[in-house]
Amino acid sequence: MKYAREDDGTTKGYARLRKTEDLVLEVGQTDVALPLNLGIHQTGNPGSQTSMMISVYGRPSRQIYIHGFDLENKTVFRMYPPRIKKRLLANQALHIMDN
Repeated sequence: MKYAREDDGTTKGYARLRKTEDLVLEVGQTDVALPLNLGIHQTGNPGSQTSMMISVYGRPSRQIYIHGFDLENKTVFRMYPPRIKKRLLANQALHIMDN
């Protein structure tokens, strides 16, 4: 599924999305997702058989995170790659231990 962001992104932690396309790919089909707010999408497997998805990425954006969206609660949150998330969690643990 593909989505468009309807709010302007100025309210921290809030996002209002509208579904723009409901797409089920068949064997051998491909699709493109644009970067950042132009490419908000959801992937999954609608069936019970095993599926495989191969993602090919272009040049990385300058952000160290991407946004995750909770459609039901209209919230947005940061998602970090494992290497950076581990570093953030370690810093949080050290901060807690110092206090």
